[in-house]
Amino acid sequence: MTTTMERTAPPSSKTSTGAAYRRLRFSVRGLVIALTVACVWLGLTMNRVRRQHGAVEWIRSQGGIVYYDFEWQEESGRLREDAPPPGLVRSVFGADFSSRPLAVYMSGYFFTTRGASYPDNDIVDITRLSQLPSLRYLSLAGTQVTDLAPLAALTQLRELDLSATRVQNVSPLARLPELRKVYLGPRVEQTAIDQLRRALPNCSIIPYASPVS
Repeated sequence: MTTTMERTAPPSSKTSTGAAYRRLRFSVRGLVIALTVACVWLGLTMNRVRRQHGAVEWIRSQGGIVYYDFEWQEESGRLREDAPPPGLVRSVFGADFSSRPLAVYMSGYFFTTRGASYPDNDIVDITRLSQLPSLRYLSLAGTQVTDLAPLAALTQLRELDLSATRVQNVSPLARLPELRKVYLGPRVEQTAIDQLRRALPNCSIIPYASPVS
């Protein structure tokens, strides 16, 4: 009896070349997509870093203080006693690349043995603060600020100090759903206070109290 053995024809070089080409094409396409995503992410990140760094530098040029997330305890609203040392990324690229500002003091007052003193402070325009949407705490006490419209961008803000300011219109604060405590200045009328309390029922709104002389 004769046994017929079936043999499978080897793939032609043309077929092998076509499969290799398709694999290469998909590999190149995947690489292009990955590079595009990386470039978009890097562009967005650098744009954020540029805006944040510019705002931080402006605050410092005005005599203000900025505390980043590695310095500030979000839960307690206080400085960390054991702030971690800078890592490689922060050391190389700076704090604005990997960290977010959580607290800013633009205050124009200080305390003496006779009570609070309010020196001249020429900060009026706070538009640059709108570039720091990560802020949780902000003090504008003792400044010449009157327009709070830029603060509408700070949707994560939880505490705001407006003591001894010239602010009268506090309606922009109604757009800050996370706000939990506000210290108001002497020029805010009771009607505005009542409206703000209705708009922010979970916020403790503290009217201005004159410092003891």
